[in-house]
Amino acid sequence: MTTLRLLCVELRDHLQRTRRVIEEEIRSYPTPIPRCDAQFNFLYEHRARLSQQLEHVNRVLEANASVDSMVDVIAAFVACAHSGSNAEEQALRARLSEAIGKLDAQHGGTSRAADAPRR
Repeated sequence: MTTLRLLCVELRDHLQRTRRVIEEEIRSYPTPIPRCDAQFNFLYEHRARLSQQLEHVNRVLEANASVDSMVDVIAAFVACAHSGSNAEEQALRARLSEAIGKLDAQHGGTSRAADAPRR
């Protein structure tokens, strides 16, 4: 398995774990929930973003996609807003960003990774 594919699998596993945690928080949220509850709305929206990211990663993995597609899915995750991320997610983002940077350097700055914002 290529390094990029392994990173995509690691990203998928992280997204699945994080979504399970968010889903549990939503299930255990005290009721009744007012429409203006900012924390609940944040959890709900965060779960939707995680699901979209997870769907994107799964499509890439299931399709045995090109290097560009794997770089795109990793770069999209690295570039997305991540308020409240934990140490595990920060470490994953750093590894993914470093991998994209190395790939970019190997390709003389011509890979699509060069378009990904760095954090």
